[in-house]
Amino acid sequence: MLVASAPVALPINTANPPTEAVATEVAHKTPVTEPPKTAESPNSRTSTDSNEQQRVNQESPKEANQNQSKEESANDKQESNQQERQEQQQQNQEKQEIEGLRSRDREVRAHEAAHAAVGGAFAGSPQLTFKTGPDGQRYAVAGEVAIDISKAATPEATLTKMGQIQRAALAPADPSTQDRIVAAKAGRLADEAKVEIRQVAVEEVQAAQEERKAQAIDDEDKIDFQEDQKDEERSFFNPLAVRRASLLLNQKIINSGALDDPESEPLLSRTA
Repeated sequence: MLVASAPVALPINTANPPTEAVATEVAHKTPVTEPPKTAESPNSRTSTDSNEQQRVNQESPKEANQNQSKEESANDKQESNQQERQEQQQQNQEKQEIEGLRSRDREVRAHEAAHAAVGGAFAGSPQLTFKTGPDGQRYAVAGEVAIDISKAATPEATLTKMGQIQRAALAPADPSTQDRIVAAKAGRLADEAKVEIRQVAVEEVQAAQEERKAQAIDDEDKIDFQEDQKDEERSFFNPLAVRRASLLLNQKIINSGALDDPESEPLLSRTA
Protein backbone atom coordinates (compact mmCIF):
# COMPACT_ATOMS: atom_id res chain seq x y z
CA MET A 1 0.00 0.00 0.00
CA LEU A 2 1.35 3.34 -1.11
CA VAL A 3 0.97 6.36 1.08
CA ALA A 4 1.38 9.83 -0.58
CA SER A 5 1.82 12.67 1.69
CA ALA A 6 0.75 16.14 0.51
CA PRO A 7 3.48 18.79 0.20
CA VAL A 8 3.64 21.38 2.88
CA ALA A 9 4.24 25.01 1.80
CA LEU A 10 6.77 26.75 3.96
CA PRO A 11 7.14 30.55 3.83
CA ILE A 12 10.66 31.71 2.69
CA ASN A 13 11.87 35.32 3.10
CA THR A 14 13.87 36.42 -0.05
CA ALA A 15 14.50 40.00 0.98
CA ASN A 16 18.10 41.32 1.38
CA PRO A 17 17.90 44.10 3.89
CA PRO A 18 21.48 45.48 3.35
CA THR A 19 21.11 45.75 -0.41
CA GLU A 20 17.79 47.44 -0.28
CA ALA A 21 19.07 49.98 2.19
CA VAL A 22 21.94 50.98 -0.07
CA ALA A 23 19.63 51.36 -3.05
CA THR A 24 17.28 53.57 -1.11
CA GLU A 25 20.16 55.77 -0.01
CA VAL A 26 21.51 56.20 -3.52
CA ALA A 27 18.13 57.12 -4.85
CA HIS A 28 17.83 59.96 -2.37
CA LYS A 29 21.29 61.43 -3.19
CA THR A 30 21.81 64.27 -5.70
CA PRO A 31 23.53 63.05 -8.95
CA VAL A 32 27.04 64.42 -9.65
CA THR A 33 27.41 66.38 -12.98
CA GLU A 34 30.04 65.00 -15.47
CA PRO A 35 32.89 67.50 -15.95
CA PRO A 36 33.31 69.03 -19.50
CA LYS A 37 35.95 67.63 -21.83
CA THR A 38 39.11 69.72 -22.18
CA ALA A 39 41.18 70.31 -25.39
CA GLU A 40 43.71 67.68 -26.24
CA SER A 41 47.08 68.69 -25.01
CA PRO A 42 50.25 68.65 -27.24
CA ASN A 43 51.69 66.06 -24.98
CA SER A 44 48.69 63.86 -25.66
CA ARG A 45 49.04 64.28 -29.47
CA THR A 46 52.72 63.55 -29.26
CA SER A 47 51.96 60.46 -27.30
CA THR A 48 49.43 59.37 -29.93
CA ASP A 49 51.84 59.99 -32.84
CA SER A 50 54.51 58.11 -30.97
CA ASN A 51 52.18 55.23 -30.48
CA GLU A 52 51.31 55.24 -34.23
CA GLN A 53 54.96 55.33 -35.16
CA GLN A 54 55.66 52.49 -32.79
CA ARG A 55 52.80 50.57 -34.41
CA VAL A 56 54.25 51.20 -37.86
CA ASN A 57 57.71 50.25 -36.69
CA GLN A 58 56.32 47.12 -35.18
CA GLU A 59 55.00 45.93 -38.56
CA SER A 60 56.54 42.76 -39.70
CA PRO A 61 59.26 42.86 -42.46
CA LYS A 62 57.13 40.61 -44.62
CA GLU A 63 54.25 43.13 -44.69
CA ALA A 64 56.68 45.99 -45.52
CA ASN A 65 58.14 43.98 -48.38
CA GLN A 66 54.68 43.25 -49.68
CA ASN A 67 53.79 46.96 -49.74
CA GLN A 68 57.05 47.86 -51.49
CA SER A 69 56.49 45.09 -54.01
CA LYS A 70 53.02 46.42 -54.76
CA GLU A 71 54.36 49.93 -55.33
CA GLU A 72 57.11 48.66 -57.63
CA SER A 73 54.61 46.56 -59.55
CA ALA A 74 52.33 49.57 -60.01
CA ASN A 75 55.26 51.67 -61.28
CA ASP A 76 56.39 48.93 -63.63
CA LYS A 77 52.87 48.57 -64.99
CA GLN A 78 52.60 52.32 -65.57
CA GLU A 79 55.95 52.39 -67.39
CA SER A 80 54.95 49.37 -69.45
CA ASN A 81 51.67 51.02 -70.47
CA GLN A 82 53.49 54.21 -71.44
CA GLN A 83 56.01 52.25 -73.49
CA GLU A 84 53.22 50.35 -75.22
CA ARG A 85 51.49 53.61 -76.10
CA GLN A 86 54.72 55.00 -77.56
CA GLU A 87 55.32 51.83 -79.56
CA GLN A 88 51.74 51.89 -80.85
CA GLN A 89 52.09 55.53 -81.85
CA GLN A 90 55.35 54.79 -83.68
CA GLN A 91 53.76 51.83 -85.46
CA ASN A 92 50.87 54.02 -86.59
CA GLN A 93 53.28 56.64 -87.93
CA GLU A 94 55.28 54.00 -89.81
CA LYS A 95 52.08 52.52 -91.21
CA GLN A 96 50.97 55.93 -92.48
CA GLU A 97 54.40 56.54 -94.02
CA ILE A 98 54.35 53.16 -95.79
CA GLU A 99 50.86 53.82 -97.17
CA GLY A 100 52.05 57.21 -98.46
CA LEU A 101 55.09 55.65 -100.10
CA ARG A 102 52.97 52.96 -101.76
CA SER A 103 50.58 55.56 -103.13
CA ARG A 104 53.47 57.69 -104.40
CA ASP A 105 55.08 54.64 -106.01
CA ARG A 106 51.90 53.86 -107.97
CA GLU A 107 51.53 57.47 -109.10
CA VAL A 108 55.15 57.79 -110.27
CA ARG A 109 55.15 54.52 -112.20
CA ALA A 110 51.84 55.31 -113.91
CA HIS A 111 53.01 58.86 -114.72
CA GLU A 112 56.27 57.83 -116.38
CA ALA A 113 54.69 54.83 -118.13
CA ALA A 114 52.17 57.18 -119.79
CA HIS A 115 55.02 59.37 -121.12
CA ALA A 116 56.89 56.38 -122.52
CA ALA A 117 53.82 54.71 -124.07
CA VAL A 118 52.59 57.77 -125.97
CA GLY A 119 56.08 59.05 -126.84
CA GLY A 120 56.90 55.85 -128.70
CA ALA A 121 60.16 56.01 -130.65
CA PHE A 122 60.79 59.58 -129.51
CA ALA A 123 60.74 58.65 -125.76
CA GLY A 124 63.21 56.65 -123.68
CA SER A 125 62.64 54.19 -120.86
CA PRO A 126 61.45 55.54 -117.47
CA GLN A 127 64.25 56.29 -114.99
CA LEU A 128 63.01 56.06 -111.38
CA THR A 129 64.36 57.40 -108.06
CA PHE A 130 63.70 55.14 -105.05
CA LYS A 131 63.38 55.57 -101.26
CA THR A 132 63.55 52.81 -98.66
CA GLY A 133 60.55 52.73 -96.32
CA PRO A 134 60.32 51.66 -92.65
CA ASP A 135 59.48 48.14 -93.82
CA GLY A 136 62.75 47.87 -95.77
CA GLN A 137 61.04 47.99 -99.19
CA ARG A 138 62.11 50.38 -101.98
CA TYR A 139 59.44 52.74 -103.32
CA ALA A 140 59.62 55.01 -106.39
CA VAL A 141 59.28 58.65 -105.35
CA ALA A 142 60.35 60.41 -108.59
CA GLY A 143 61.04 59.63 -112.23
CA GLU A 144 61.84 60.98 -115.69
CA VAL A 145 61.61 59.97 -119.35
CA ALA A 146 64.04 61.33 -121.94
CA ILE A 147 62.31 62.77 -125.04
CA ASP A 148 63.74 63.71 -128.45
CA ILE A 149 62.42 67.18 -129.28
CA SER A 150 64.73 67.98 -132.22
CA LYS A 151 63.36 68.88 -135.68
CA ALA A 152 62.84 66.17 -138.27
CA ALA A 153 64.20 66.12 -141.84
CA THR A 154 61.20 67.93 -143.36
CA PRO A 155 58.65 70.42 -142.03
CA GLU A 156 55.89 67.87 -142.54
CA ALA A 157 57.77 65.24 -140.50
CA THR A 158 58.56 67.83 -137.83
CA LEU A 159 54.87 68.75 -137.55
CA THR A 160 53.91 65.10 -137.06
CA LYS A 161 56.69 64.50 -134.54
CA MET A 162 55.90 67.55 -132.42
CA GLY A 163 52.25 66.58 -132.28
CA GLN A 164 53.18 63.19 -130.84
CA ILE A 165 55.59 64.78 -128.34
CA GLN A 166 52.87 67.16 -127.17
CA ARG A 167 50.52 64.24 -126.56
CA ALA A 168 53.27 62.33 -124.70
CA ALA A 169 54.07 65.31 -122.46
CA LEU A 170 50.42 65.76 -121.48
CA ALA A 171 49.56 62.04 -121.32
CA PRO A 172 49.58 61.67 -117.46
CA ALA A 173 46.52 62.64 -115.48
CA ASP A 174 48.53 65.31 -113.63
CA PRO A 175 51.26 66.72 -115.91
CA SER A 176 54.13 68.36 -114.04
CA THR A 177 55.53 71.82 -114.69
CA GLN A 178 58.37 70.28 -116.72
CA ASP A 179 55.84 68.30 -118.76
CA ARG A 180 53.99 71.49 -119.66
CA ILE A 181 57.25 73.22 -120.61
CA VAL A 182 58.10 70.38 -123.02
CA ALA A 183 54.58 70.48 -124.49
CA ALA A 184 54.84 74.25 -125.02
CA LYS A 185 58.23 73.92 -126.75
CA ALA A 186 56.88 71.19 -129.02
CA GLY A 187 53.96 73.47 -129.85
CA ARG A 188 56.31 76.29 -130.89
CA LEU A 189 58.31 73.95 -133.12
CA ALA A 190 55.06 72.69 -134.65
CA ASP A 191 54.02 76.29 -135.44
CA GLU A 192 57.40 76.91 -137.06
CA ALA A 193 56.95 73.78 -139.17
CA LYS A 194 53.52 75.04 -140.30
CA VAL A 195 55.07 78.35 -141.37
CA GLU A 196 57.77 76.50 -143.32
CA ILE A 197 55.15 74.34 -145.02
CA ARG A 198 53.15 77.41 -146.05
CA GLN A 199 56.32 79.13 -147.30
CA VAL A 200 57.23 76.13 -149.44
CA ALA A 201 53.70 76.10 -150.86
CA VAL A 202 53.94 79.80 -151.73
CA GLU A 203 57.30 79.28 -153.40
CA GLU A 204 55.92 76.39 -155.41
CA VAL A 205 53.00 78.54 -156.57
CA GLN A 206 55.35 81.35 -157.56
CA ALA A 207 57.61 78.92 -159.45
CA ALA A 208 54.61 77.55 -161.32
CA GLN A 209 53.52 81.06 -162.23
CA GLU A 210 57.00 81.88 -163.54
CA GLU A 211 57.05 78.71 -165.55
CA ARG A 212 53.67 79.46 -167.11
CA LYS A 213 54.82 82.99 -167.90
CA ALA A 214 57.98 81.74 -169.62
CA GLN A 215 55.92 79.23 -171.55
CA ALA A 216 53.57 82.00 -172.67
CA ILE A 217 56.53 84.05 -173.96
CA ASP A 218 57.83 81.08 -175.89
CA ASP A 219 54.40 80.54 -177.38
CA GLU A 220 54.22 84.21 -178.42
CA ASP A 221 57.61 83.99 -180.13
CA LYS A 222 56.48 80.90 -182.00
CA ILE A 223 53.41 82.75 -183.20
CA ASP A 224 55.52 85.66 -184.49
CA PHE A 225 57.88 83.26 -186.26
CA GLN A 226 54.99 81.49 -187.88
CA GLU A 227 53.58 84.82 -189.08
CA ASP A 228 56.95 85.75 -190.59
CA GLN A 229 57.11 82.48 -192.46
CA LYS A 230 53.65 83.08 -193.86
CA ASP A 231 54.67 86.56 -195.04
CA GLU A 232 57.75 85.18 -196.79
CA GLU A 233 55.67 82.56 -198.53
CA ARG A 234 53.24 85.19 -199.72
CA SER A 235 56.14 87.39 -201.03
CA PHE A 236 56.94 84.94 -203.81
CA PHE A 237 53.57 85.68 -205.26
CA ASN A 238 53.14 89.38 -204.35
CA PRO A 239 56.07 91.86 -204.74
CA LEU A 240 54.34 94.36 -202.47
CA ALA A 241 54.10 91.76 -199.78
CA VAL A 242 57.80 91.02 -200.17
CA ARG A 243 58.56 94.70 -199.81
CA ARG A 244 56.48 94.99 -196.64
CA ALA A 245 58.10 91.86 -195.20
CA SER A 246 61.53 93.27 -195.97
CA LEU A 247 60.74 96.58 -194.29
CA LEU A 248 59.30 94.76 -191.23
CA LEU A 249 62.38 92.59 -190.96
CA ASN A 250 64.62 95.63 -191.31
CA GLN A 251 62.74 97.37 -188.51
CA LYS A 252 63.14 94.34 -186.22
CA ILE A 253 66.86 94.24 -186.91
CA ILE A 254 67.21 97.94 -186.15
CA ASN A 255 65.19 97.54 -182.94
CA SER A 256 67.41 94.67 -181.86
CA GLY A 257 70.58 96.79 -182.29
CA ALA A 258 72.28 94.19 -184.42
CA LEU A 259 73.50 96.77 -187.04
CA ASP A 260 76.23 99.27 -186.32
CA ASP A 261 74.61 101.85 -188.57
CA PRO A 262 70.88 101.89 -188.08
CA GLU A 263 70.40 104.33 -191.00
CA SER A 264 71.90 102.02 -193.64
CA GLU A 265 69.41 100.08 -195.70
CA PRO A 266 69.40 96.27 -195.38
CA LEU A 267 70.72 94.17 -198.18
CA LEU A 268 67.42 92.42 -198.65
CA SER A 269 65.75 95.70 -199.79
CA ARG A 270 68.23 96.21 -202.71
CA THR A 271 67.61 92.74 -203.99
CA ALA A 272 63.93 93.34 -204.08
